[in-house]
Amino acid sequence: MRACDPLRVATRLLGYNSKHLHYSHQMYHATEGYLVGTNELVSLHV
Repeated sequence: MRACDPLRVATRLLGYNSKHLHYSHQMYHATEGYLVGTNELVSLHV
């Protein structure tokens, strides 16, 4: 990836309940389609 390359980000909800969200993001090069990076998160409501 270069600074001016176009990106596509996909978000997936992996699981949830009344207090938690578990989700992930995948970042792709928008025109060539290869995977550039991933991020997996858990959010908690207190």
